[in-house]
Amino acid sequence: MQMPLRKLKCPAPVWKVAERVTNGTKCKICGKVYSCGGGTTSNIMNHMKLKHKSNEQVRKMIEELKEKKSAAEKKKALRENRKHKQPLISNWSNRRGKIDPFKEKKLDQALIKMTVCMNRPFSDVENHHLRNLLFIAEPNYIAPSRKRHTANFDKEALNIVEELKKEIVRDVNAAGHKTICITSDHGTSDDQFRTKKNALTVSRCTKNYIIKKDIVKMIKCEGSQTGLRIRKDVKLSLTERAGWESGWTVNWVTDNEASRSMLEPQTNIMKLNLK
Repeated sequence: MQMPLRKLKCPAPVWKVAERVTNGTKCKICGKVYSCGGGTTSNIMNHMKLKHKSNEQVRKMIEELKEKKSAAEKKKALRENRKHKQPLISNWSNRRGKIDPFKEKKLDQALIKMTVCMNRPFSDVENHHLRNLLFIAEPNYIAPSRKRHTANFDKEALNIVEELKKEIVRDVNAAGHKTICITSDHGTSDDQFRTKKNALTVSRCTKNYIIKKDIVKMIKCEGSQTGLRIRKDVKLSLTERAGWESGWTVNWVTDNEASRSMLEPQTNIMKLNLK
């Protein structure tokens, strides 16, 4: 059985009086070549209208263009009219209303918290029973897909990191001592999955004598973990995640060895005794 031929799209009227060449578009009447970057035909069409408007073929081309433009405008008007038509009564049961953006954001954040606190995979948001529960609780809320849920998670994680950084800087400056205590540990003895991470924890005392402690980063250990390399990674992480400034004092405890360093010049860094 012979397959039916595909209906080809009607070529633009301009190609009856012009043709494509290697370096652009060539006029069949006078032979002049115009550039057609991105496949545009504006240059050659303007040339036809200005230089060859008395030509019979060009006049036909202009008439065809007017007819196509008129047909496109009628089609657009018809499409707009359909938008404003009253919907069928059978469609009302499936219509969703608009949800308050603030409430939608709160629901997205609640899903993120559920994923983190329950240690669940991102694909849970596409579970039928969870989506049905969300629909019953809030019919106007459209549950996110796994891809959007992951993007929301990454965005929220960046916000949390930035807020933590501001909180540490605020606590240290308000207390006046400008001193933080850090603890770093590769944890190689318990690293069953060989993640090769160095956990960096920052502690500080507030002006109300409250001690706060947060893990600011899990540093990925790459290359040989020499003392100089570890100090460089820690200094970079403190700057990016804890707002560390050169005027701050850093008390560093690692592998049960207490040391003190401003983390500035290499001569001072090398005095740290890391086992």
